[in-house]
Amino acid sequence: MGTVHCPLTQGYISNVGMIYAKTISSALLAFILFSVTFAVNLQALLYNAYAEVSGMGAAAVTIAFAAYVAGLMPTLMLIGGLSDRIGR
Repeated sequence: MGTVHCPLTQGYISNVGMIYAKTISSALLAFILFSVTFAVNLQALLYNAYAEVSGMGAAAVTIAFAAYVAGLMPTLMLIGGLSDRIGR
């Protein structure tokens, strides 16, 4: 088996170690992306409960959801561009 120089540790690691590190990194990235996506959309389910507790009607829920989407879309577009620049 070959070895590869690792600039982080200033040493050498085997190709198996590199494959293992890439697998762990990919799994961690997938988990983080799933968690962020799940968390961003989790509050949408609560709008009806908020409306019932506060006594607001369907119009207030619609406006609240529209405000959520209006803030979410530019943020995702900005982060997506930042991700392309940093991650590639």
